[in-house]
Amino acid sequence: MPSLSHHISALQPSATLAINSMARQLRAQGHKIWNFSVGEPDYPPPHGAIWATANSLYTDPIRYGAAGGSVELRTTIQQKLKVENQLEVSLEQIVCGVGAKQVLHHLCHALIDPGDEVALHRPYWTSYRQQIASAQGITVDIPFHRADGGCPYEPDYLDTFIGTKTKALLLCSPNNPTGYMLQPQQLIKLAQYLRDKDIWIISDEIYEYITFDEPHRSLYNVCAELKDRYIHVNGISKSFAMTGWRMGYLAAPQPVAQLVKTLISHSSTSLPIFVEKAAAWVIKRGASLMATEIKELKHKRDRAITLFKQLESVSWVEPKGAFYLFVDLRGHLKNCGRYLSHSKPHDHSVAHHHSYDTLQLSMDLLNIHHITVVAGEAFGCPGFIRISYATSLEDLNTGLSQLIKFLQEL
Repeated sequence: MPSLSHHISALQPSATLAINSMARQLRAQGHKIWNFSVGEPDYPPPHGAIWATANSLYTDPIRYGAAGGSVELRTTIQQKLKVENQLEVSLEQIVCGVGAKQVLHHLCHALIDPGDEVALHRPYWTSYRQQIASAQGITVDIPFHRADGGCPYEPDYLDTFIGTKTKALLLCSPNNPTGYMLQPQQLIKLAQYLRDKDIWIISDEIYEYITFDEPHRSLYNVCAELKDRYIHVNGISKSFAMTGWRMGYLAAPQPVAQLVKTLISHSSTSLPIFVEKAAAWVIKRGASLMATEIKELKHKRDRAITLFKQLESVSWVEPKGAFYLFVDLRGHLKNCGRYLSHSKPHDHSVAHHHSYDTLQLSMDLLNIHHITVVAGEAFGCPGFIRISYATSLEDLNTGLSQLIKFLQEL
């Protein structure tokens, strides 16, 4: 057999999708699964989005759409960006794709040459690193959890990671997997630092509507001078619970947008027209569509935190947005025993083992208690687990109580 691409063969599959696949298999066998791994809301999408989809299927031609998005959809996004994000761009600077994930993937290929470096904070969304690697770029991790406890966005700290080979800095706020949000003073200092750096600034703002204690703020809001290097990435999957529609977009300087559009024209060609109509419908109406659901997410966040406070030697970054709790178990697991992966349920015989980690813990939770979490290894942070609290309150109470009991007994 002829050889395969070496650099693509080195990529790792999505950890979140892999564990969800295993959970589906167990569910198909009749097991109740407490799923805290999935990166999508549990609430339904707006009814109007479903109506717009169905209406388009009946009334619009089922044909190819325009590569990069229709004029109607891009005009809707253009107005949204102007009003909500104070970002004025031309239609040619907006490109729509099959989810923000596809847009980010093509963006990496549009920006990166082999050997270019992209700086991003660790923990990072699991796909960022693989997308950068697929373009033969090099990820430079900026540890979020500083040894000295300082702010991970301070210019002096960043300067130790950003150098002459840096092509881009990738930001995600509200953050997946921590729920962290950049604060105004951090944004101001970051903007001042980046003024003198000739690098692209990729700002993934897919969770912008899902905030609990304060409004989302973008780097661009505090420094419009960065516009020629600023790339805004967004979509409808998270805030509107429309993961299955697969629509994401970017707003970027025109040369960048044109390259991404060209790549889309050679990959997925276009979005389905019925997807575009549903996306335009929700984007026109904005965050108010989901106000009740986001209020409920805040209640679930508070409940998840209350439950985890029962555990000693664990900590987390206070989540201000998204729907994740990124729990630091390093102190808790340091001297713990080890469940055998194939133990029978409720078989609490322990084999002591110095290498018990959160990857093993996540497998034990799934196999023994049918609870899914994502191990921190997927986000570059062994010793942590990501909990998605975007599930029913009943499952949150029951499943997290079982998880915490499991941890207490280790």
